[in-house]
Amino acid sequence: MAYKKALGYVLAASVALAIPLAGGTSEARIQRIDICDVHFQPSDAVPVIREIPTTVIVRGDLVDTHTSIEKNAHISVDVLGRSGGGGVNTSVALKITPGAALGTGHHTVKLHYLVELSGPDVFTINVPASRVDSIEIQPNAPNYQAGTLVTITARGSGLTHAHLNSLFGPSHSALTNVQPQPTNASERDNVIRFTANVTRPLDLLSSSFTLTNIQLQDSCISNHAAGNFKLPINVTGATQVIPPIPKICVPGPTQVCP
Repeated sequence: MAYKKALGYVLAASVALAIPLAGGTSEARIQRIDICDVHFQPSDAVPVIREIPTTVIVRGDLVDTHTSIEKNAHISVDVLGRSGGGGVNTSVALKITPGAALGTGHHTVKLHYLVELSGPDVFTINVPASRVDSIEIQPNAPNYQAGTLVTITARGSGLTHAHLNSLFGPSHSALTNVQPQPTNASERDNVIRFTANVTRPLDLLSSSFTLTNIQLQDSCISNHAAGNFKLPINVTGATQVIPPIPKICVPGPTQVCP
């Protein structure tokens, strides 16, 4: 009987200690994830293109207090900054770059803390692979008279859902009357082809092509095909030598999108 009574005292004391501990403990919790000016829910797989550095803003209570990051060895993660304020005002800015050897699809990133009552914070990135390795122009000439109609072909891989950045439109005016051209079945994933009139000098780059299936707008600096190819197009008779620079989202904790 004395044993049972002592055990009762111990259990009661344990419950009494547990109640204030549970009431006074705050855990880190991801509440939102931002890329450019697009907001994702914690359960969403956020798009990060393979080989493209992407600024990912993770928001939520205490996420700025994480002590380490667990991820696949082929994913590079750098901490760009932290901010406090509570709720979605608390954030950590991460530069995430999936390496060329990383497989496509979903991969998890875990934020670890000094004290974890329910394990680390976990979010998922969805990694597509889109790459432009070459760009050709026909007719091929050292210079073009303003207004010349040309056919441009970009070749690479993972291009089924890629297209010329829509910022190359009337406001940019280096290319006008852009018209996508059909590709055959064997080319569909490897070729983008379109016709346009060249009106001003410009450089077409691998990064001039963006993805249409990843919930990021064309103006987002992180939405473009990988690759380092550059095709200079020289145009004579243009009214302006330097084309206006398309507006893009500026990466960083505040994600400025002019």
